[in-house]
Amino acid sequence: MQNVATPDPLIFRQANPRTSSIRKAKHNQNNELEICLITFVRRALDATTKGDYSIYTSLSILDHAWTAQKLIWSLREHQD
Repeated sequence: MQNVATPDPLIFRQANPRTSSIRKAKHNQNNELEICLITFVRRALDATTKGDYSIYTSLSILDHAWTAQKLIWSLREHQD
């Protein structure tokens, strides 16, 4: 008799190895890009709050950070 907590392994579909490796590579690239973007956004927020830059430079940095944040959300939305 089979325990409910351990389902029959035959019911799980095996992924095509080629497709699976492509998905993993894309997922890893997206993760690396997301990490870089998050780091940029955090550093931009930190740098602009210290007052080391003029208001115009700070606004420009924050504008780029906002674009990066929208890209982060887009990457997360389109993950498989």
